[in-house]
Amino acid sequence: MKRKLNATAIRNAKSKEKPFKLADGGGLYLEVKPSGGKFWRYRYRVMGKENIFAIGSLMDASLEEARKHHEAARKLVSKDIHPAHERKAEKERLALESKNTYKATRAPLDCPDTMPNQFPYHGIDVYCLATRKNTMLRKCC
Repeated sequence: MKRKLNATAIRNAKSKEKPFKLADGGGLYLEVKPSGGKFWRYRYRVMGKENIFAIGSLMDASLEEARKHHEAARKLVSKDIHPAHERKAEKERLALESKNTYKATRAPLDCPDTMPNQFPYHGIDVYCLATRKNTMLRKCC
């Protein structure tokens, strides 16, 4: 795949009255907004429908980083997987893993004004003596 963009072209891209695109090849392009923002996008098709995957802003990802994200997204698209759906699923998986740590499940019991209550459908539930409220898996005070 032939790459067209270089760092000089990106740096010299000035905002205009309407948004415009600078193509890099393979569906990757830099979108320049009238407000001056520059954003990496990847246009692709899955099951005959066109979609656009937002890679990030120019401040978040350089040209090389955007190309790496683009290649990873192309591999997913070749398997008929939406890159945005995959990114969302990965974030949810990481959030779930971070909640299942000892610290997250034990933190409510570390408050001195709490006493644990066990409910069969809630797991760990804590009743705070200071606020007189039940709280779930977080500090109450």
